[in-house]
Amino acid sequence: MNASQVKLSAALPDGICYLQRAYGDVLQSLLEVDILHFAGLCFILIGVLRAARVPWRAYPAVGLVLGGLNYLVRWVSAGQPRLDSILGLLWGASKTSYFPFLSWAMHPMVGVAFGHVLKASSDKRRLYLQSSLAGCVVFLIAMYVSGFRFMYYIGVPEEHAYVYYHQDLIANAVNGSLALVWLCVVYFLQGTLPAAVRQRLLYWSRELTAIYVIHWILIGWSVLLISFNQLMFWQTILAMAVVVVAADRIAAAYADWTGRRREAKAIAAGR
Repeated sequence: MNASQVKLSAALPDGICYLQRAYGDVLQSLLEVDILHFAGLCFILIGVLRAARVPWRAYPAVGLVLGGLNYLVRWVSAGQPRLDSILGLLWGASKTSYFPFLSWAMHPMVGVAFGHVLKASSDKRRLYLQSSLAGCVVFLIAMYVSGFRFMYYIGVPEEHAYVYYHQDLIANAVNGSLALVWLCVVYFLQGTLPAAVRQRLLYWSRELTAIYVIHWILIGWSVLLISFNQLMFWQTILAMAVVVVAADRIAAAYADWTGRRREAKAIAAGR
């Protein structure tokens, strides 16, 4: 045990010292930059762009500029884990920066623009057909430029995970085009699904943000009880099912509660 650990243990209550010993990986994970941090930065960026009245058509260009900036700073590191965890919010300053802002900013910028086009479209089927073709073209171009290193850019095998998490613009094109094609495939397949399944998927789409936050909270607290990599395959599948059902029901209760609050405020305002 080094001097810093001795000082830390002496300064902390026994209960917290126990947590440090028993759940060191969990506490260390507080320094990791994960997708929730990235999502928060994206909301800030979109808010700034809207406040500045930047037209949504320019959002992909903003993503392109940010992705280009990533090439200039992505190898910059302070060599100090705590400082790198802060720098890692913006670029891949360390291996624990899984979703650095500059690496991934292109995706939400293109997503916002696509959402505007989708909302304004009077012929969704035609739009999705055109989008699927565009996605295939972008994917093929990205593959050609990258030397057809598909597995490399999707982070498979595990030693390539760094490339996936710290994406450059080529990886943005590879993974973004795949996401676009997948959206189009889901659109064309939805007509074959039973009505109950379609309704549930639509509900999940509407409540996506609440479900997203809830399911990560459930996973995070579960890790404190179970730790990492402790479940067998069938147990993992069962745990996934439990989390899905729990997140769905908690989100429904939350939506019902917020709906009642809005209704009560509306009634009070009308008096």
